[in-house]
Order: sequence, then C-alpha cells, then structure tokens
Amino acid sequence: MKKKGKLPKPGEKIYVGTSLYLSHGVDDFEGGVATVDKVEVDRKCTNEYNQVMVGIKERPGTMYNYTYLMENQAEWKKEFGKRKAHKDPDYSESSNDDGGWSMGVGIGDWD
Repeated sequence: MKKKGKLPKPGEKIYVGTSLYLSHGVDDFEGGVATVDKVEVDRKCTNEYNQVMVGIKERPGTMYNYTYLMENQAEWKKEFGKRKAHKDPDYSESSNDDGGWSMGVGIGDWD
C-alpha cells in the first residue's frame, strides 16, 4: 500500500471501503483489498484534496478520492485484512425500490 504523498500506479493494491445502497442494492460493494487500474490527476483543481482520483479493477466505472482512501488505509486493513474487495449485490425487491422516481413519469402524468 502506498503512503500519502505518492501517486498510485496501475497494478498496485489498495484498500477500499464498503458501499451499501438503500434503493439500489444491486450496486452494493464489499470493501477490502483492490487493484488500482486507473489514475486521474487534475492539477487545475484548486482543492488539493480532490486532485487525484483512482479506479479499481474490481469496480469498473467508479472513481475514488485517493486522499480519502489513504486516510482510511489503516482502519480498513484492520477491518478487512487480506479479504478482497468484491461486488455484493442485494437483489431483494425492498433493496431496489426507488419509490417510483426512475419510472419515467412525464409532466403530463401529474394531472
């Protein structure tokens, strides 16, 4: 695991946290050891905290704030040990009910 202040490189291992969703449980993700596969640096960003984002092989399409990840490495190492990060979808109806917000209701449907 890299120390704060050094940029990660694809292929390096890093801990990520767990993500659980109330209305779209199919996207639940169990934290653990993950493999960096993408690094984006935005030096124009005036907030240094948000300049470096990383993607992981285990969760394509999701970018993580690298500074936040570094701040939590010790805690997640204790929590997850050698367990690998992985998708952990919850397909239950109750965990995938958004209350109708994504049903495509048009403006005229409110009459």
